[in-house]
Amino acid sequence: MDEDSVELASSSAQLSDRGRANAARALTSSQHQQIGRLPFQAASRLLSSPLLSSAAHPHATLPPGTMADLPPDLFDQTTIISLLATVAIVLAAYLASKSVLPASTSGTLRFLFIWHLADALCHFILEGSFLYHCFFSWVAPGADADTARLFPTPSNFLGREDQRIYGPQSGGDNPFAQLWMVYARADKRWAGIDLGVVSLELLTVFFDGPVALYICYLISRGSPRAHFWMVVLATAELYGGFMTFCPEWLTGNVNLDGSNFMYMWVYLVFFNCLWVVIPLYAMWYSYCQISSAFSALAAKKSN
Repeated sequence: MDEDSVELASSSAQLSDRGRANAARALTSSQHQQIGRLPFQAASRLLSSPLLSSAAHPHATLPPGTMADLPPDLFDQTTIISLLATVAIVLAAYLASKSVLPASTSGTLRFLFIWHLADALCHFILEGSFLYHCFFSWVAPGADADTARLFPTPSNFLGREDQRIYGPQSGGDNPFAQLWMVYARADKRWAGIDLGVVSLELLTVFFDGPVALYICYLISRGSPRAHFWMVVLATAELYGGFMTFCPEWLTGNVNLDGSNFMYMWVYLVFFNCLWVVIPLYAMWYSYCQISSAFSALAAKKSN
């Protein structure tokens, strides 16, 4: 082959390479423009297509937290209903405060009334439903092909040795079971039976719930006894939160999933920190009120 032929072949190859590169860039640009118009799941599939993958573009990687990293059920109907249920509980507590508390009630006490009533409703309705499924919802091994992927039930739970699998994961289409399965995406212990969690929930439902209701009653009556019981309940809430997560911290958070904003900052951080920050505030407020009362009593005696 002479020099002219070699040069001609080389030029043709370069033009062909540039043509393919331009076509790939045009197609990539077209796909990116479509993402804004496609539904969430379709956009996720498009972002994971071969053309946009790291294999096709070894020097272009998608940063963590992009849509491709998000689970497709992050904002499904069950999730939205679950979040709205918590809003409905708070709204019900607020409306109850408007009808029960005198107009002269201070803003702080009104806030604490709303908090403790919402707290009681969460314990009775939501966490009560969790305990129900822990004790009464079960599937037998082998009855479902997916049982191997369920959160295991401890041996001899409830004195049974037949290896039943309990918890919301066995609740089927029950709305409360589905609600807990939404939260279990971030902390899978709540899908089944974790003995530490179940033990704490027994304390929460049968002690914390009634005490929270009693506090609401005392606040509505203007009784100073509410301050003592707020300190008691806040201590129990803080203890429960610590004992819920300390086992995970000691074992490397093996049951927690903080892979996206929703799981990490909404489910695990925001919702759980509510039961840290507000009990601490209630404890501080009650401490100040009790201290002021004793100071006034001491000043009265000295006179």
